[in-house]
Amino acid sequence: MLIKPQKGFYNVDPVSGEFLSSAIFDGYLDEFNALCSRFGLVEFTDLATGFPGDGLFWWDKSDFPIAVSGGQCFKFDSAGSLTELTGGNFNTGTQATFADGQKVDNSAFLYACNGAKLNYSTGGNFTQAGVPAPQTCSHVVYNGLRFLANEVGTARFYFTDVNPADNEFDPTYWAAIENPLTSDSRGDNILGMYPTWDDVAIWGTQSREIWQVTGSSPPLQPRLGSLCEAGLVAPYSVQNADNTIFALCIVDKKLAVVRLLGNDPVIISLDIEKILDGFHTFNDAIGDVVSVGGQSFYIITFPTEDQTWAYNIKKKEWYQWSWWKTIPAKRGAFIGRNFIYAKSWGKHFCQSRLDGKIYEVIPEAKTDDGNTIKTEWQTGWLDGGTSKNKTMPFMRFHMRRGEGILGTDEPVIAFKYRDNGSRVWKNERQVGLGNTGEYEFYRRVNGLGMFRTRQMSIILTDAAKLVLADLDVEIKRLGN
Repeated sequence: MLIKPQKGFYNVDPVSGEFLSSAIFDGYLDEFNALCSRFGLVEFTDLATGFPGDGLFWWDKSDFPIAVSGGQCFKFDSAGSLTELTGGNFNTGTQATFADGQKVDNSAFLYACNGAKLNYSTGGNFTQAGVPAPQTCSHVVYNGLRFLANEVGTARFYFTDVNPADNEFDPTYWAAIENPLTSDSRGDNILGMYPTWDDVAIWGTQSREIWQVTGSSPPLQPRLGSLCEAGLVAPYSVQNADNTIFALCIVDKKLAVVRLLGNDPVIISLDIEKILDGFHTFNDAIGDVVSVGGQSFYIITFPTEDQTWAYNIKKKEWYQWSWWKTIPAKRGAFIGRNFIYAKSWGKHFCQSRLDGKIYEVIPEAKTDDGNTIKTEWQTGWLDGGTSKNKTMPFMRFHMRRGEGILGTDEPVIAFKYRDNGSRVWKNERQVGLGNTGEYEFYRRVNGLGMFRTRQMSIILTDAAKLVLADLDVEIKRLGN
């Protein structure tokens, strides 16, 4: 009986589910449903702030990344050397947003904020934007030579305009005939503002509006027929990927991760709905998108709940990703957040949710900053089509493995199982994989006892990159 990992269905009862009900931890299924270890994280530089990362941004026009942590802001080069950018007003523990644009002379200009004042830079240290710019701002976007920013706790947002002193667009000039504008389709406060190609999405607790350029006064107005009836829950969960938008919202009076098709919110979290229903705090959720090693994922972390879930955009299925805690032996939320692609360097980076470290994202890396990546496949319950007793004479693993790490223990694949609905796993077994080489192989385990139903857990260790293609299981039915 040949068995491959399948799409996870987390809403089923753990006893009633069959083999098609799987759970994948710290891995993903490729196009052939082989279980693969996810990418790892390697320290690139350390901001040494002692605080988690609050924002990471690739400034394309200036060709360097910017990182915010502990109320400080830094840029760093391709060797990891840091330069602090002073003069800004940043909070600690609040996600930062960035908007890079340009002046009329085509020179670079950037705004950044995270709940305090707006900060702008032309490539060096920051300057704080004074009145009439909003003085408590959480989101800023760039749209057609204009910057737009919200005022926290209100339905108002502001924009830069033509400076009458020289009759040119000025990114520091925040005065206009009708300034601020108001998002008032549902009378709710603005939680976030996001670029949507040539327009701007204004998202509140009840709905999302699309504002477009008018070419007259006022310079922006809501687009007719663009209202999305999905109230935003977590303002930092919103991410663009695959020509669409992902976000954590309230839809039809329930919490859901949605993928917008035009203005229609399509719920994609049905498979993990039972888990979301058990959460108590979710407005602090942080969304990310990472495309690495030929795979693209929307990642959403719930800091208070200490969990991270990854959505495979290509295969449309969910996995749980984590930071494995040896003491106690349990999974916590994934350590990476705020992913960027430094395109001129050809590298992916992210911040740490625990301290000021910046990590490089590497598909072949075997650990997260030296910490175990515990890739696991938990199957559903196998009953062989009958409730009668049965035996499992052997189980054969079909795998491909990468090169081991010299000087370490031999990499192994570990597995355990529990029978007949029990909550207790039997003792773990291990199968050695050898220390060198990169090859496809089979490993067989004999004498796996008698059961009526059985759930198995297969764990791939971090000492070598592993791909589990399938399991070959022999089941013999008994008469009772």
